[in-house]
Amino acid sequence: MSIGESPSAKHSNEPRRHHYVPEFLLRPWVKEWKPKQALLRGYYWNKHFQTLRFREKGVGAFCFSIDLLTLKNRREGRAVLESRFFQAIDDKGKSATETLVAKGPEGLSNQERCDFVRLLLSLEYRRPAMVARLREEGTPSGPEQG
Repeated sequence: MSIGESPSAKHSNEPRRHHYVPEFLLRPWVKEWKPKQALLRGYYWNKHFQTLRFREKGVGAFCFSIDLLTLKNRREGRAVLESRFFQAIDDKGKSATETLVAKGPEGLSNQERCDFVRLLLSLEYRRPAMVARLREEGTPSGPEQG
């Protein structure tokens, strides 16, 4: 951090949108609903009208939370969980997923099978509810410290 730079300025170029479902897993579901508009259709229950509705948006607009995987007070960056931990899982998982789609389960090596399973297991621990639970249990004022 340079002189006069605020601590938040150091992290201003880091992504704040943390996807709990990697975008590459959402892309196969994209459809060109309108000419030259590749969109994903997201369904939700409208409580007011008691009906099922949908919105069409780009892949980046789904399955993310602002600062979901952020660690505060980290010298190497607040998004270290995403950049150092989940990115490696995602990169290997994406390659394994592409092989699985192209060649079927028989086409996967033992390492690719492990990479694919690791990706699937990681999805559970990225969910906003799970991250909130882990944060709560990991703080000094959490239930275990009481």
